[in-house]
Amino acid sequence: MKSAKKKSKKIIVAVSLVLVASIAGCVLILPGMLKSNSNTYNYKKEVSSVLFNESDYDIVLGDKFLFNSNNSAFAVKTSDDDTVFNSHSESAAADGNCTAVSLRLRDEKGNAYFFDTSSNCVNFETFEVTDKTGDGFKIKYSMFKDVQDAQKGIEAVSVYAVIELCFEMRNGVLTVYSDMQNALVPDGFFIEKLSILPGLFSVSQEEKAEFTVPDGCGAVIDASVCAKQPVDLNLNVYGSDVAFYDYEAGAQLPYFAESKAGNLLNVIINEGDAISEITCKKQSEGGGYLYNTFNITPCALSNERFIKGVQYNGVVSQSYILTEKGDYNDIAAQVRDSLLKRGYLGDTLKTKVSDLPFFINVIGTLKGDTALTGFENAAEITALLKSRGVRNIYLRYSGYGKNGLSSDFGDISNVSKILGSEETFEILTQKINEQGNNLCLDINILSETDSDNGCYVLYDEISRICGDLPEKFSLKTGNIDTTVAEAYKFTSVYQSTGACLNDGAKILASDTANGIDRVRSLKNMQDSVGALSAVGGLMLCEPAAYLLKQAESVFSTPATASCEDINGVTSVPLLQMVIHGGVLYGANSMNVTNLSPEDAFLKSVEYGGVPSFVFTHSNTTSISYSSYATQTSKLYSRAKVLTPILGMKMTSHEKVTDGVYKITYDYSKIVYVNYNPSVVEVNGVMISAKDFIII
Repeated sequence: MKSAKKKSKKIIVAVSLVLVASIAGCVLILPGMLKSNSNTYNYKKEVSSVLFNESDYDIVLGDKFLFNSNNSAFAVKTSDDDTVFNSHSESAAADGNCTAVSLRLRDEKGNAYFFDTSSNCVNFETFEVTDKTGDGFKIKYSMFKDVQDAQKGIEAVSVYAVIELCFEMRNGVLTVYSDMQNALVPDGFFIEKLSILPGLFSVSQEEKAEFTVPDGCGAVIDASVCAKQPVDLNLNVYGSDVAFYDYEAGAQLPYFAESKAGNLLNVIINEGDAISEITCKKQSEGGGYLYNTFNITPCALSNERFIKGVQYNGVVSQSYILTEKGDYNDIAAQVRDSLLKRGYLGDTLKTKVSDLPFFINVIGTLKGDTALTGFENAAEITALLKSRGVRNIYLRYSGYGKNGLSSDFGDISNVSKILGSEETFEILTQKINEQGNNLCLDINILSETDSDNGCYVLYDEISRICGDLPEKFSLKTGNIDTTVAEAYKFTSVYQSTGACLNDGAKILASDTANGIDRVRSLKNMQDSVGALSAVGGLMLCEPAAYLLKQAESVFSTPATASCEDINGVTSVPLLQMVIHGGVLYGANSMNVTNLSPEDAFLKSVEYGGVPSFVFTHSNTTSISYSSYATQTSKLYSRAKVLTPILGMKMTSHEKVTDGVYKITYDYSKIVYVNYNPSVVEVNGVMISAKDFIII
């Protein structure tokens, strides 16, 4: 999914508050001070930091995970001794990530201090390894600006940071975590950012390696492929914090992985996923790095004034899973299992599906001044589709409020009068019910039209089709319970009327006024939004992973990665593999993609989504229903054979030859998709041109 950005009305995008620091921990003041770029790597007992020698690692967990208590280096060993993941490799040193922990410390004025355990702790011999058992150990890192401060200790210096890192082995999975409540910093200081083992996935130009990241549907990035345009991703898990930054689509799943010679190391972010930012850099000359940063305390500049957000004081945790000869199919299975255990995802569909669902988004009005699809028009579209054999319609109605797409919802008076009367709106809901279809009214629960708060704009496929969005939304995340209650009351007035969560499926924001960080906001959303599903089925406009268990359906899932057009990048349906069988979901709306209608349909089949379209009744737009009436019914007829597999898990996806893909469900049912303009034979199976087959 392409990232979309718009300048905030009152909150300016946070810019760097400081100049580049020396890695030795020099103080960084707000712009204007001199900078130092020197890098030094000195380690206790002169143990090399940049060469892997298995004998140097004196702590072994599960035979594969190794730790060097002399220089705090961490490595993962595979059966092929030439293939290791090493936190202190030469490439990690070249990237400036040759360390176990790196962090940014700030004071209340915004002055910043960069610390890492290699330069500010290990070479001062100010760390200790404790509680060593067969299952794990702990390390306490005391970080200082220089050797003089290290000799004085934390009782006698003004700037320091103490972090405890825990390694724990359970059932072949290594979990590394740190409790922020145990972190020590001086009074008047706070930790802004923290990264664990940032150099583990650093690779040089010569190394052959692939990064897999949750960009859009999922991206496999060949770090050894050179290209003029590098990959440079900063993926905020569950989207950016719009209280501090411009809105942009983020990663929907909390993982990142690297493979070398087919050996896969997958990192799943367990706790602190809501404050995570996954950074992936593929250099133009080859090589790159990949790691996660926990944004412990968000910071920004507003009107040239430094703003500090709500500090997270819980646990941050990442699990490391080694799979020899693994690929993105293994990543999907591991992430799915993690989401199931955490209660983010259900194991089965919420409703039994006897007829293939067909997702339609109709737009009432954009800004409340021009009717595009009135209430009677919406009922007419579903009736026409029904007459053409489309049996199970999920009708998402957007822009039916008096202010169009930016409306609040709390009572019937909010319904747009230019779309029809309250009576015709009620008739619409009755007709949808009589047809046996589903009506999901767009609901905004985190925004309002009139406010003095900071503003942001949500970009989606509607804005790309119809032009500028209406009035900006204004944040009010502290009132989730109240707005959900209003939405529940509004939708429950009408029989069998559900809700489509719009802004709440795109935004996860902190709320400084109410003392709410993103982690707590996530929990509040999970607790509150479930009430909407009691009305008539909850739809999400996008696959917010932490809300999937509460939802019956997701209107649209991304079919590409944002960096897909770059050499060496391949989009894969990893997101779809994780959620298939746990929730119904649509592909990108077929009439608004960059693909031909035929290829858009095949992409929907390949990625396991039900067909979806976005319509208006008005002929003044390029998405008028009248232009697609025949096409939609034909595509539905072709796709109906997919109904039995909707409740199955997608267990593998692979490219078998150019333009042909094999998708396996529950390890038994197979779907072949052929994008080629000619018949293709695969494993004795003939697949027609531009078609698919189920065996």
